[in-house]
Amino acid sequence: MQVIDDDTGELHKYYLKLGQHYESLGEFSMAQRFYMQADSAKKAIEMYNNAGKWEEAHQLAQRYMDVEEVILKEISNISC
Repeated sequence: MQVIDDDTGELHKYYLKLGQHYESLGEFSMAQRFYMQADSAKKAIEMYNNAGKWEEAHQLAQRYMDVEEVILKEISNISC
C-alpha cells in the first residue's frame, strides 16, 4: 500500500480513519503508519498502550513527545 504525501493536511482525517480501521483489526503497524501520516503520534501511542504493547508505545513516545510528556505518560501508566 502506498501512502500519498499530503503537504496541505487535507487528507489527515482520512489517514486517521484508516488508522482506526487497522487498529480495530489488530494490525498495529499499519495503524501506526496511518496515524503518523495524520500527524497523530499520540493516537498511535495510546493504541499501543491500550493493547499492552508498552515497548512500542515507549519508543514512539520518546521519539515524538517532549520529555515532560513522556514522564507524565509513564507515571499515569504506572498508577493505572
